[in-house]
Amino acid sequence: MKNLIFIFIGGGFGAATRFLCSKYINEISQSTFPWGTFTVNITGAFIIGVLTEFFDNSLLAPEMRLLLIVGYLGALTTFSSFSMESVNLLRGGELRLLALNIIVTNITGVAATIAGIYISRILINSFKGV
Repeated sequence: MKNLIFIFIGGGFGAATRFLCSKYINEISQSTFPWGTFTVNITGAFIIGVLTEFFDNSLLAPEMRLLLIVGYLGALTTFSSFSMESVNLLRGGELRLLALNIIVTNITGVAATIAGIYISRILINSFKGV
């Protein structure tokens, strides 16, 4: 039951963060391209890389994995929103934006996760040396 509470709390914050960030970014971009979801997904990919290294190095309590990765990031990064926005671009005949969204989101997401892992390793190693 305790695990579900961690996931529930993290998920609530993640969903609220996604909504507010996506809305704000989409408003300021004034573009047909779904910049809000793109930004949230790439940021989440980076954060999951950072957190994974912290957990793998036992720098955070295991319960925090449920709160932060399963709950928060699970609700923050929304593949379902990405998929629906891609379908809407297809329906609207925006084939170039559709291809751009699929290619750039996936490549940048993987790159952001790798960057998060490597930056965390640098930070962890620098703290070990102190």
